[in-house]
Amino acid sequence: DNFQRYTTADGLSSNLCRTLLVDSKGFLWVGTLEGLNRFDGNKFVVFRSNARDSNSLSGNAINSICEDRNGIVWIGTFDGLNAYDRETNRFYRYLHSDADSTTLAHNTVRRVFRDRWGTIWAATDGGLSRLNNHSSVKGDNRTISFVSYKHDPNDTNTIASNRVTTFAEDSSGALLIAFQDGGVDRFDAVRGIF
Repeated sequence: DNFQRYTTADGLSSNLCRTLLVDSKGFLWVGTLEGLNRFDGNKFVVFRSNARDSNSLSGNAINSICEDRNGIVWIGTFDGLNAYDRETNRFYRYLHSDADSTTLAHNTVRRVFRDRWGTIWAATDGGLSRLNNHSSVKGDNRTISFVSYKHDPNDTNTIASNRVTTFAEDSSGALLIAFQDGGVDRFDAVRGIF
């Protein structure tokens, strides 16, 4: 038998696994409905949200995981976007605010993705968000802002819907974006149109 099975009996936080990532250090990250798990080949370390700890995950239902070029692991949840800085062993929460247009488009993050240029994108229930290229997560010296793309019914060059589920990159580097209410858009980032 070439398969090894891991369950809650082995330390996994839940058997309901939604997403996986093998990072640049060789760790396996498992996103479940009841927390984030990091596996080193021998044991699981479980990370969960803690209302009393602002440096914990913003939510336990994990939808998506990706790693940026700096080794930061990005985690999309139903309760916001998180960045894990392994140097400080902290999670930084990035949440939507109606009062600030440079925040995440919506707190329900369906997918997090790193494109070929290293840009981090988040598919949310309120539009598509792109992490600004000048943004960085490094200890307490972090500056994070987002550019969000939202549907405007009066502009045919905007995204077709705000309910983004997932996306992929085509051979030219354009993003192909899928929506919960149907359809696919192609985003030309150079011209900034859908």
